[in-house]
Amino acid sequence: MQERRKFVRFRVPLCARYKANDSEPAISAVTRDIGYGGTRLIIDSPEKLLENQVVYLEIVFPEETLKFYAQLVWAKKYTEQKQEAGFFFVKLPETYKELIYKYVVKYAPQELTSKWWEVVK
Repeated sequence: MQERRKFVRFRVPLCARYKANDSEPAISAVTRDIGYGGTRLIIDSPEKLLENQVVYLEIVFPEETLKFYAQLVWAKKYTEQKQEAGFFFVKLPETYKELIYKYVVKYAPQELTSKWWEVVK
């Protein structure tokens, strides 16, 4: 499978929630990884997601909760009650990208350096 990402992903677990539409309650999730262009979530729901569906996403950082839209790229079964899904961020503000970077530097610097050395190899 060809890699289509433009940005590096960092393996950091963060609490998240998403809503497919306004009439449904938010569904809990946890990030497996996150970058400036997207995230991979473990979602607490076995309900099938629609490919290319745009959802409202919230990711909770210690300093603030990021709120924005993301588009589903892929999804697959993770366990009987959960699924794993990859999302592409739709118009993520620059300030949010800065917050992601600062979080990785502060709480998971090994992720930053390991990705840096991957490029050098």
